[in-house]
Amino acid sequence: MRRLPLLLLLGLAGCTWSNALYRARQLAGSAERAERQDRGFEAANIWGQVAVRAESAHARSPEGRKGAEALWLQGRALARLGDCPSAIPVLQQATIQAGDADWRDRLRLDLARCQVQGGDPLGALEALAPLRSSADESVREEARILGGRALVLSRQWEAALEDLAADETVAGQWQRAIATANLGREAEVLDLVAPRLEAADTSVTWEEVLRPLASHGVAAVDSLLRALEAMPVTDDTLRGRWRFAVAQGLAPDQPARADSVLREILTLRRNLPVAGQARVLLADHRLAATTDRGSLADAMTAVTTLSEGDATSAFVLGRLLRAGEGILTDIDAYPASAPLGDLAFFHQAQVARDTLLSPALAGWLLGEIEQRWPASPYVPKAMLARIPLQPDSAEAIRTRLRGYPESPYLRYLAGREGPAFAALEDSLARYLAGRAALTAEQGQPDVDARDDFE
Repeated sequence: MRRLPLLLLLGLAGCTWSNALYRARQLAGSAERAERQDRGFEAANIWGQVAVRAESAHARSPEGRKGAEALWLQGRALARLGDCPSAIPVLQQATIQAGDADWRDRLRLDLARCQVQGGDPLGALEALAPLRSSADESVREEARILGGRALVLSRQWEAALEDLAADETVAGQWQRAIATANLGREAEVLDLVAPRLEAADTSVTWEEVLRPLASHGVAAVDSLLRALEAMPVTDDTLRGRWRFAVAQGLAPDQPARADSVLREILTLRRNLPVAGQARVLLADHRLAATTDRGSLADAMTAVTTLSEGDATSAFVLGRLLRAGEGILTDIDAYPASAPLGDLAFFHQAQVARDTLLSPALAGWLLGEIEQRWPASPYVPKAMLARIPLQPDSAEAIRTRLRGYPESPYLRYLAGREGPAFAALEDSLARYLAGRAALTAEQGQPDVDARDDFE
């Protein structure tokens, strides 16, 4: 008889756990009803209770299918409360424990939604894969549509359009618009975004459509931008953001037109956040187009006029200006045959390539090693480094390289490495490391001494 109180206590504990899970299920149903009835504040309050009850149930009995259900309810509640970073690991653990539970498909859908929201399309596609063959047609359809959105995130445009073809929701149409814009299908894009234009909808990120349309060079981007800017709700902040996206899309193939759009941004209301980004992108374009000392000096003058603005853009522009000034200083400080000039030009070629993003200027600096220090043992290395930077000159460079058959660098490429190669590389590495240390002391852009031209 003395065992009876213990059994009663154990039974009460089991009831407490069972009641917590049962209550969490009930509350989840109530929260979903509140959502369907557009009672968002009330739904959020109930989901908060679900999370607490489910966590309590799992703490009392974490194993088995009911433990997995408690995790699912907790993760689902966290997801509905907008906390997907916390929900994802909980839902993933529930997936591992769920076995063949009849709610397993809904669990996977909840997990995939959070992964899409959190920017993990590959994880979402993995979670959805088993649902593509579900016996439940509604599950298959939801998995396909959700998979389409994951495919948009992973930039698989054609596959995304296949999955989203039947999704006539507002969100689905927007995802299709993004995919078609990235494929350059201007007529389809304009049809898909027409309802949002008519509604003067600024809740979506129009840059997701403008940028890829501009990158394809289609005329539709101009008409779409005009339509957006004509909306009564459009202000200079939106106008600046949209124009910046267009400039980003135009930049690779139409840099002059991109720069024109960026300069238009600078004429808008003062202190726009995007104005600083426009200044930096203008500077990047101007410096990246440099090809020799003269063009670099001209670009530096132009970039100096852009340096007034917000603190962030001023810092970035200052960094670029210091890098350019360092290159100009070394060009003038090391005339032909000056000691260490070949090593200094190697260093500045790296700065041109990695900081100014100018392969042409980097190639010119490497070419100057050949012109100013023709007897330098680093000439073949400089010539080899120029080939990927100046592909149009690659054949001529290879022809001249044949004149250095005994160069340690060419012997190394032929599989005949000797001590001379190691000695040259060690000397160059020490020099570059010293320049990097000096650069850091002076607050100039750093160049990793290990990031040598190969």
